[in-house]
Amino acid sequence: MQASSEAQASEQLRKQLEKALSMHGELMAHVKKAAEEDAARRAEAEADRRPRSHIEKARKSIVCPVNAVEAQSLQSFASIVAGVNEQGSDKAVATAVGVTAGRKASAAEGAKTRFSGIAAAGMAVLFALRLRARAASHSISEEEALALLASLSSRAAEWLRVPLRPIVQSIIADTRLHLDWGEGGGSGGALGFFRRRPSSDMATEVDKISHKLHELRVRTRSVLDALLSAVQDAPAPLLHSLNLLCHKRVVWPKEFPLWPSERAVLVRQKNGTDMATALGSVRLALGLIITRVVIQQLLLQPKEYGVAAAKPSSRAMSNLKALAAMLHYICHSALAGGEPGGELVAAADRSLEPDEEATQSFAPALGKLRQHGLPLLESWIGENRGAIHTWALTMLRAASSRGVSARSVPAAYSCSA
Repeated sequence: MQASSEAQASEQLRKQLEKALSMHGELMAHVKKAAEEDAARRAEAEADRRPRSHIEKARKSIVCPVNAVEAQSLQSFASIVAGVNEQGSDKAVATAVGVTAGRKASAAEGAKTRFSGIAAAGMAVLFALRLRARAASHSISEEEALALLASLSSRAAEWLRVPLRPIVQSIIADTRLHLDWGEGGGSGGALGFFRRRPSSDMATEVDKISHKLHELRVRTRSVLDALLSAVQDAPAPLLHSLNLLCHKRVVWPKEFPLWPSERAVLVRQKNGTDMATALGSVRLALGLIITRVVIQQLLLQPKEYGVAAAKPSSRAMSNLKALAAMLHYICHSALAGGEPGGELVAAADRSLEPDEEATQSFAPALGKLRQHGLPLLESWIGENRGAIHTWALTMLRAASSRGVSARSVPAAYSCSA
């Protein structure tokens, strides 16, 4: 009885497998027929000299109904049928069981592989986090700081030389330009004139002073616009140096003395290094690039740094120093805060007083500006001081984002005349 049931089961399995093989044969016949039709179309296309695009289109229109999975299954069925025919029902069943066990083993192996991949990804993420934490706690040594400062200075001079060159050259070439408050308007400046000159000359002198105010505003605004436009082309090495110096723990070298206003924004760390506050980063950016590079190098030493072909005349240097004083005052007024009026002047004066060393090369021009020109320019400075602050924030944002370029950071700021 048991042998009869096994024979029936074997017979049923054989019929199912034979049916599968029959279906496989039909599919192969269909594929062969499609291939023959394709060959016929190719021959016809070559005979008619049709474009090859038509042939490719005809080939893509034929869909093969057999995929890789179906072909593998049919091959397994064929091997089982062969086992039934040659070895009997027992070996056929054993073969089928072996195929099923193989599939289960493959599934287990795939799950193990997926788990290994997830574990590897987790280890990679953990390693990256540890590396990032180590980099965040890294301190810039004195030797590294010196190298970064040298790179920052040279890169900034090379970068800003081009946009500032036409401004400086126009000041040097204009022999009738008088930006210094001690020239072209009396030795006492604007307010001194009103106290000493007779009323008959007042109209003429007022015109001169108005022209001087206009020229100084225009030249200063052109520098601010050039700085803002140049942000988009800031070189990556400069941004890298700026990010490390303004956002990391730094051992500032003795060969590079910081000014008192810069020292005031640094916080001493437990390991003896210094790190800038949020406002301190802006102060450092302005001091490292605007004061030390733009003012002290490109404006006041134009021939030495390739901005001018020849040494400027004494009058041209006087005008450049007046422009440098104006730009330096705007930087400190932006850092000091306060509303236009007495509060702004007092805050800017408190910020300027400690940094006498920073203004040695243009101290007389700065003194004249504060004494004579500031009462007439105070409102304009209050309106435009945000431009230099925007420039510093944009540079720091581009540096901290580790962007290779600052093009993604908009530098939109409109200065008023």
